[in-house]
Amino acid sequence: MSLSAGRTLRVRPENLLRIDPSSSSSATTRPALLQRHALNAPLARTLSTSADAPRRPRSGLATALVIGIVGAGAYIAGSIYPPTIVTMVHPREAPAAPGSDTEEGRAHTANIEEQLMALSQVQALMASNSPIEVETRSPPNGTSSSADGSNPSTQVPSLETTPTHHPHFIASRPYRNYPPSKLLHSLTAGTLRGPGRFAVAPLVLAKTTTGAQALGGNEGDCHVFVHLGRSLCGHDGIVHGGLLATLCDEALARTAFVSLPAHVGVTARLEVDYKAPTMADQFVVLKTELVEAEGRKAVVKGTLMDMGGKTLVKARAIFVQPKFAHLLDTSLVKSAMDADVGAEKAKRA
Repeated sequence: MSLSAGRTLRVRPENLLRIDPSSSSSATTRPALLQRHALNAPLARTLSTSADAPRRPRSGLATALVIGIVGAGAYIAGSIYPPTIVTMVHPREAPAAPGSDTEEGRAHTANIEEQLMALSQVQALMASNSPIEVETRSPPNGTSSSADGSNPSTQVPSLETTPTHHPHFIASRPYRNYPPSKLLHSLTAGTLRGPGRFAVAPLVLAKTTTGAQALGGNEGDCHVFVHLGRSLCGHDGIVHGGLLATLCDEALARTAFVSLPAHVGVTARLEVDYKAPTMADQFVVLKTELVEAEGRKAVVKGTLMDMGGKTLVKARAIFVQPKFAHLLDTSLVKSAMDADVGAEKAKRA
C-alpha cells in the first residue's frame, strides 16, 4: 500500500486487537487484553503519518554575530583599559625617556606640569585658599626653567609669602631653590629627576594652623602630589617598592619637622605596608598626618593613593631631633623643602 504526500494513515487501536465476547476464555483473559489495548494506543499515535508543518532550521549566523561583537568589544576595552593582572604579566612596551635638555624632554616636562596643576584634587584644595597672595619666582640662573625641569613661574602660594586671609593650605615645590651643586648628589632631587622619572618637582599642600582648626588635623599635615614615571620601576610597569618607601620617608619627615623644636630630625623608624601594586606613569597623592609629638620625637603616618582613591601604600615613621640640632645650619633643609617651616610659628610668637 502506498501513501501519497499529504495523506494520513491512521490505524485504529480496535483494529489491532479484536476481542471475541463469545470466547470461553474471554472472562479470564479480559484484563490482560485490556492491558494490551492500553499499550497499543501509543502505537496508533506513532503510526500516524500526518504531514506536520516543516520546522525552520535554526541559523547560527545571529549567534555568531553576537559573539563576534561581544568579543571585539571586550578586546578593544581590554586593550585600552587592561586589567592590572594583565599589565603585570605582560606590561606594555614603552620607548626610552627623552633627555631633559631635548625639545621632546622639555615638552614632556611641561605637559606633566600642566596635568599636575589641573588635577581635580589640587584644584579643590587650592580653591579653599582663594583669594590668596601668590608669588612668582625667577630661577636662580635667570633661565626659563629651573634645574629640575619644572616651570618656576607657576604661581602657587608659598610659606614664604604673607597671605592676607590665613589660607587652609600653603603650597610649595620641594627642591625648587636647592643649590645646583647639591642637586648633583641628591637622589630624589637630582639623580631621579627628569622625564620618565620625576619629571617635575612634587606639589606639596601643607595644612596651616587655620586649616587645622577648620578642617581638623594638625599644622603641617600634607597632601603631596607627584608623578611617577615609567623609568622608576622594579618589575616593568610597577614602581619599585624601595622608591615608594623613599617617597613616604621624605613626605612624613616634612610633617614631622613642623612639630620638632628645631624643625629638623632624622628617621628613627619607618614601617611600610604595601596594599596594592603601584603602576608607573601616573599621578599619586601621599596624605600625611601627625600622630603625636613630644619633645624631640614626632610620630607621623601616611597613605599613598592613586587619583581614583585606591590605597596603594600605608606608612608610619618615628622622627627624632638630634641633641646637637641647635648647632646645625638648617637653611639647607628649609631650601630643600622650599619653605621656612617655622615661619608661621615665628610670626605668631
